[in-house]
This record gives sequence, C-alpha cells and structure tokens, in this order.
Amino acid sequence: MNYVLIRNGFVVNSSGIRTADVLIGNNKIIEIAENIPRPDTETPVIDASGKYVMPGAIDTNRTFSEFGKVLKDEMVKLCRAEIIGGTTFMLENIEPKKKMNCVGGLYLSKNRSEESLLDFGFHLSVNGWSEFTAKDLNYCFAHEGVTTFYSHGFAENGLDLDMLADLMVKIKEKGLMLLIEVSHPEYKGSGYTGMSQIYEQSVTEHLAQLKLLLDIVVGTKSNATFLNISFKEEVELIQEAQKNHKIYVELTLPCYIGEGMNFVVDSKTIMQGFSLSEGLSLTPYSIFWSLLKDDQFLVSRPTLRVSNVDDSPDNMVFNRPDEYFVLKNALSVLFTSGVARKNITIEDFCNLISEKPAKLMGLYPQKGVIREGSDADIIIWDAAVDRNLYCSYASIEGEKISTTKLKGKAQFVFVKGIMAYDGEVFYGDKLKGRYVYRIPMASI
Repeated sequence: MNYVLIRNGFVVNSSGIRTADVLIGNNKIIEIAENIPRPDTETPVIDASGKYVMPGAIDTNRTFSEFGKVLKDEMVKLCRAEIIGGTTFMLENIEPKKKMNCVGGLYLSKNRSEESLLDFGFHLSVNGWSEFTAKDLNYCFAHEGVTTFYSHGFAENGLDLDMLADLMVKIKEKGLMLLIEVSHPEYKGSGYTGMSQIYEQSVTEHLAQLKLLLDIVVGTKSNATFLNISFKEEVELIQEAQKNHKIYVELTLPCYIGEGMNFVVDSKTIMQGFSLSEGLSLTPYSIFWSLLKDDQFLVSRPTLRVSNVDDSPDNMVFNRPDEYFVLKNALSVLFTSGVARKNITIEDFCNLISEKPAKLMGLYPQKGVIREGSDADIIIWDAAVDRNLYCSYASIEGEKISTTKLKGKAQFVFVKGIMAYDGEVFYGDKLKGRYVYRIPMASI
C-alpha cells in the first residue's frame, strides 16, 4: 500500500478543528490521530504545521464533458486549474442532446468525460428532452446513481408547471434534489436587447416567477436549491418561503474581480440582465455573510476575471494567462472575502466549499469530510500566503472603491490519496477520474 503521512496540521471539518496527523493510503483516509507512527521508511511525510488540512472542494456547476476524448488537452487544462485551486470533484448540468433521450444523453456525457483527472458526476436536466417522465427519473436514480436534477425555463422548454409539480413529488419520495435556475423574462424576448433599452416589467415578472416556483416547492415539500441568487429582493422572497419549508439557496458572491477594479453600482448598472435602477439591489455585504452561516445557504464561485495589479491604480498589469485562470484562484477569493476579513470562520469556509455541497449532492461521507474511511481528497491550505492578486467589492456611486489583496492558497492537493499538486508542480500523469454513483442527500 502506498501511504502518505500528513503531520501536525490543523484538521478542519465544519464541526471544529483539531491538531492531528492524517494517514492516507489506498485512496482512503486510514487514520486521524496524534503522533501516528510512520508505517515504513518509504512513506512520504508532509509537515503541515501551521496549515489547515481540509477536504477538497466540490465544484457543483462546471462544464467539462464537451471536452472529453476529442479535446483531451483542454480537459487536462481544466482539471489542472481545478486541482491547483483546491477542487477535487466536479459536477455538470447535462442538457438535452439532439435526437437522444435523457438516458442516451447521460451515457454520452459519461463516455466523453472518461478523460477527466477528477471524479465526476452529473445533474440531469428535466426539461428540453423529447420527453422526461417520472419513469426516466427513477431509472437515472436507480441504475445510474443520479440524485440531482436541473431545471430552468419551464413552459417554453417543454415542461409545464403541472409536470414540474408532479416531478417534485417524485423527487421528494426518493430524497433527491432539484436545482432550479429561474429564467429571466428577457429570455422570452421581453427585456434587455442592449445596455440602453429598459423594460419596466422585467423585474416584476422575474420576481413573480420566483414566487411561483417557491410556492410549488413549499406545496410539495420537496428538496430544491435555487441557483445564482444575487439580489436582496430575491432573498426576501426566499426567506418568506423558508418559514414553511427548508429551501436551499446558492448566493452569488458580491465580490467583483476584473480589469480596472472599479466596479461601481449606479443607476446604469445591469446585473443578470436587470438594471438595478428598476427595483433590484445587490444583497448587502453584511447580510450576505450572515446568510452563509445558515445551513440553507451556499455560495457560487466567482466567474469574473482575476487581475494581477500593482498597489498603485496608475500602474496596473493584468495577468490572464488562460481561460481557466479564475478557477485557480476562486477559493482564495472566498477565503480572503470571508475568513481573512473575519466574516466567517475557517470551519464555515470548509463547510461552504466541501461539506454542504457533498451532503446536498449525495456524496457525503465518501467526500466532503476529513474522517476515517472517506476518500483521500485532501487540500493542505496555507492561510499565510500573500498573493499578488487583488479583488474589489461593489461600491455605491460616489464611494471609494474597496480592494483587497488575496490571501491563502492550496499548498498541497491530494486526489484519492495521490499527490496532484505540491504548490509548484502539477502531477497529472497518475490521476484518473471516475464517474461516482451517488446516494440521496444527507441531512444538513
């Protein structure tokens, strides 16, 4: 057995921190204790003193199967970026494929994803296929271990609200999860066609659709997660519904990273297709972090650019070496905004990137936790690293822009017990991802 012994790290789970050694071997965590003896003289030993030993992050919304065997180099680049950033598992939404039913689309995506260096799984769209029934849902769960399904834009994509309610009942019966992305009214042709065009009813329609979907979830008492929630008005509707049923929410991080570092919220700002002057406002920063301490709230990853700049705003240099650059730094952004700024604890951070998504996605306790018997997907996080990268926070017009230098990074990353990254070198030649059959969601 190929062992690795991690010594004297701060072992982090959502429930707390302890100083301990971690012994891994045969792709699993074998033991967590103080002063674990070295199994043999050949066992590598890593000194993690002063660093956090945490479960690898889970990326719940990443497109990767389209690369697959045809674009193997692109798949490697994507996996390298994820691993360097501290991610050890990926999930993708499987959208309808031409002339295929949902089962055929799932098999195609699995086949394409065999070149992944990380373990992977899929959310399966419930709308847009030639048909999607409760029988299809049962088959995908029972035979393929798919426990999360995805929906957006109902009636216009072949799934009316009555069909949705019926599927929600089936999802509840089996303890599965539906991910819901609320379609913006402009997708139906009523909304913005450019920066200057204003459609006064767009916000009203958007919030009305969200309210309707919340009512269906509450009425069926089903498991559902609403994705990419950015606005205070959306949060207020969701919190009202949460009084009657547990509803999960993925919030957009109010931290904007990109060229110029001068993201200012004013009357002309458009977010997710909506002008903020029309009645929507970003979730206040202080409220955002208090929400994330609630088990019903998760955080989406930043999808905007990271800039490499000098401290002087007059002397900026932008560093975007490839299209996956943001993935290498996404967790550092969350760590800096949350932990370094004392908005959340390191346990909260671990919960947000690993344990909560693992439980909701049917991966826990195989993944998402440092405990004996779990997969040895482990990151050693160095909180003291000072990055030459900056992020900025949205400010109201006329206010001074707030910028923060990023702190913290994954110093070592283990994928199923194999060292994939040591802070400088990526070792991808020994990695082989696999499709993971999942179980119904664990309680949070």
